[in-house]
Amino acid sequence: MRRQNRIDFVPIGEADRILSESIHTMTIQRINPARLYSDATVHQGTVYFVEVPSSRQTDIRTQARELFAAADATLAKVGSHRSQLLSATIYLPDLSDRDAFNEEWEAWIPVGCPPSRACVSAALMDPGMRVEVVFIAAIPPEVEYGRG
Repeated sequence: MRRQNRIDFVPIGEADRILSESIHTMTIQRINPARLYSDATVHQGTVYFVEVPSSRQTDIRTQARELFAAADATLAKVGSHRSQLLSATIYLPDLSDRDAFNEEWEAWIPVGCPPSRACVSAALMDPGMRVEVVFIAAIPPEVEYGRG
């Protein structure tokens, strides 16, 4: 069924209020912005962030646990939780690490709450890193972070 467009005319004062609300809902909050990136970006009840392990030259299990701890901290900072993850893109430079990473992932993700997910083989900027993950998560409606 085709949606019909409808034009409503509103008084100028009302149009200003509507525009103001539109601008307010489009607020983007950047957490710890640096020159090239922010630790996280919040927009309309969604947080976008990337995590990497804190150590280098360690095994995939250690790096995965470090990365998940960092993700938990970022999620807590915005009032969310790993159960609210919507999507994850996992970058592994060595696909032979996939099974071990998946075991750590399964231990970390709450039962019944897996996000959509992709696992990609890719070279990472630091050769000592064995994993990098891009996350997108919902922020529960009762949390005000990122809403102006």
